[in-house]
Amino acid sequence: MPSRRALPFVALFAAASFVGCGGGDGVNSYHAPRAAVATAPANTGKYRLLGAMVPADEPVWFFKLSGESDALAKHEAGFDLLLKTIRYKGEKATPDFTPPAGWSIGPGRAGLVKLTLKLPDPQLEVTLVASGGGVEGNLDRWVKMLGNAAAAGDEARYTTKVDAAGGPVRRVDIRGNKNPSAAPMMGKGR
Repeated sequence: MPSRRALPFVALFAAASFVGCGGGDGVNSYHAPRAAVATAPANTGKYRLLGAMVPADEPVWFFKLSGESDALAKHEAGFDLLLKTIRYKGEKATPDFTPPAGWSIGPGRAGLVKLTLKLPDPQLEVTLVASGGGVEGNLDRWVKMLGNAAAAGDEARYTTKVDAAGGPVRRVDIRGNKNPSAAPMMGKGR
């Protein structure tokens, strides 16, 4: 049995409990308009880079075609045909491929460029480079070359996997307002 001193507190607690359980309106719910979600800017710009990473998940070979967006648009179908013919033979061996009609294999250059592909437009060429850095490091470098900020999610934004003759390759399509031909070859990742 509660002591005489505790009895007033018990009575006060009981009274407060009943008051707190009053009818009132209860809990209300309503629908608020959804806040606008910030989206990444569209993949637009004066300049463009079409690339391929071979093999798709751990690339060691990189095909790259860059220049003005309008000029590249005329050769995009040929570039996509090229990608479908790539046959990867290992880290040390240059991938096999079949150039599209009107494209020709040209010499490499001192340094990293193993060979070039000459397009009908003399201002454009595809370079083939053997390099490290993986998908993220090279994608970051290419994104920055076009004047864009590298960010998480770039892989999904700028790349798609393509089934080539010798297995999957990663196709890259980046646009920006900075001429990628004027950028340095190598840079730091994120």
